[in-house]
Amino acid sequence: MAITWAPGRRGWAVTAMSAVLLVAGPVPLAAAHDELTGTEPADGTTVGAAPTQVRMEFSGEIASVGSFVTVTGPLGTVTDGTPQIEGTDVVQPLVADTPPGEYAVVWRVTSQDGHPISGEFDYTVPSAGSATQGPEIAATTDAPERAANTAASPAQGDSSAGSGPSLWVWGVIAVALVALGGLGTAALRRR
Repeated sequence: MAITWAPGRRGWAVTAMSAVLLVAGPVPLAAAHDELTGTEPADGTTVGAAPTQVRMEFSGEIASVGSFVTVTGPLGTVTDGTPQIEGTDVVQPLVADTPPGEYAVVWRVTSQDGHPISGEFDYTVPSAGSATQGPEIAATTDAPERAANTAASPAQGDSSAGSGPSLWVWGVIAVALVALGGLGTAALRRR
């Protein structure tokens, strides 16, 4: 005996609504990553004096696990200790008296939605007598672009980093919606 499903107009309406919810429902989950909104020193600037720390500001609270910041310059790594999480800020202390030159900051933090985000920026410490501009926190104009590019890059060993909900989550959502559609159809048939 073969079981067939022949829904009426209401059954198709429930099925169509389930499909719409399947496609449109999870969108806010994927858009919940925090973004880098500013840095001190500002990205690409020349500072007045060698900074004693690097500060990064984010659009949301940063989790206290999984954070690292590496600052490298002419003599190698100049970070001193581990990054300090201060709400939406991450502060990385630096060794004293870093020499003039270009410095690259590479960072990775865990956003409030549990996904790692990462990126990089740079600054320059001038030699004595060079024209300089003072350190300041400046909004990075390419922060959304950098966040989009870096959040999509999974960390080593973490195949789901920055990719939104896992495939199994989508499967559970699909099964639940199909079940709801079936229940709705059965309820409408009983009327």
